[in-house]
Amino acid sequence: MNNKTKFKYQKVNFTHFILNLSLSTVFHNCERARDELRSNRERKRDARRGGASCSKHSHPFEKARLGDSVASKWLQGTITRPYNPSQDLPVPDRPARLTNVKLVSPSLMPKLGKAGSLQSRQAIVHSLVHTESWAIDLSWDIIARFGKKEAMPREFFTDFVKVAQDEGRHFSLLAARLKELGSSYGALPAHDGLWDSAIATSKDLLARLAIEHCVHEARGLDVLPTTISRFRNGGDDDTADLLERVV
Repeated sequence: MNNKTKFKYQKVNFTHFILNLSLSTVFHNCERARDELRSNRERKRDARRGGASCSKHSHPFEKARLGDSVASKWLQGTITRPYNPSQDLPVPDRPARLTNVKLVSPSLMPKLGKAGSLQSRQAIVHSLVHTESWAIDLSWDIIARFGKKEAMPREFFTDFVKVAQDEGRHFSLLAARLKELGSSYGALPAHDGLWDSAIATSKDLLARLAIEHCVHEARGLDVLPTTISRFRNGGDDDTADLLERVV
């Protein structure tokens, strides 16, 4: 290779090097700009909007997944605002729900039994799964419905964001256990007594807290030890252990 050819070869290689370096820099800057844009979008989001977005999903597994994501971002500080004071966000009278769950009046619900048979154990766990699915919606609804309206402090949002995240986890674990028992959510009838109370208290935060949490939730906790004992007496220690851990 003569000197002239060698010079041309080195010049071409140097040009390629500069071009690659420039492309690399452009790519890096684009990546950084994309990350900054994404971060800015997250910071502009608020917990109330996150709650409303959960209510739009009909499938409780998706509600649980999205709710966990919103809760994690709020608790980690990625989402920083409880709500946007300049934005009037509509809250639906009823969140989106699965259509394959047969709903009946509470008075027409079949007896659940005492966990002595597989059918009874399926019915009890299905009832708990249904309750947890509504607990997810109720937690986000109270944030979306009352958070801005009552100008609630950050602690209110943090408390109910944590509750919503826990309820989503409870639903997922109990639904998985129901599947292990040979059934699935929607296979049995259910009632919407919890949401009936939510509608009745949709204008009054104190009434909502009193009815949903001091009455319904407390009633569920009161009967939990008996439910756990029934599963143990029926030989289903796995469900009993799960209830002790998550409810």
